[in-house]
Amino acid sequence: MRMPEVNPLKFNEHEYQIVNDEVTKLYSTFRDNFFICRLQLVLKSFNISSVDVLLAIKDFLVSIQHTVNQNYISFNFPRELRGQELEVAKWAGLAQRQGTNLLQLDQSRLHEHDLDVYTLKNKRKTVPVKLDKCLKNKLDGFGYKNYQTAGQRLAVRACLTAKKGSTIFVNLPTGCGKTLVSHASIIFQREFANTIVILPTVGLAIEQAARAREVIEHCGIPVVSNYCWHASGLPRLC
Repeated sequence: MRMPEVNPLKFNEHEYQIVNDEVTKLYSTFRDNFFICRLQLVLKSFNISSVDVLLAIKDFLVSIQHTVNQNYISFNFPRELRGQELEVAKWAGLAQRQGTNLLQLDQSRLHEHDLDVYTLKNKRKTVPVKLDKCLKNKLDGFGYKNYQTAGQRLAVRACLTAKKGSTIFVNLPTGCGKTLVSHASIIFQREFANTIVILPTVGLAIEQAARAREVIEHCGIPVVSNYCWHASGLPRLC
């Protein structure tokens, strides 16, 4: 089921402080928990909404339930949920205890197939392979020591040795190194050639461009000073 479309609600200063105090208290107990650390980061984010916080709270509560077996831990929200917050909470599997502001998990809406995420179970078995010498020399000191997988090595080699005018489709799982494929193409491209990288969101484009700039400058390749980001047909110069 898709998440309902909402107009995000904001916390006032008092509400934000209550949430922040609750997160600080929980962090003192569960400081090794990945999801309480992520909840802290959400609170520090610019222009957060109550919906952002609700979703992060849900992730934390599920992770605690299935890592330390505390089935009934709750989160003290600063007020009763209202309007579209209720829709999002129901969709996410959160319920507010009647007569209080406490948020708890709705056990009937939890799915077993999601639990590997919350217990941080490693389901991907990857074996690093030796980095090709040409890339190793270019990227020396930049953190690249190996290919993450043989598939990543095959993708990079296919792109760097492709015939002019050819088309290559690279299909690698998330986290298996598609970014290096584009970096390798940039580093070894012909003079006056272009490498075009298409990404699904502006935020990811900004992050990837910053990373690419670091790689390019490290390799001594001239870079442009500005990029133009496009979203919803509206250009914005950065």
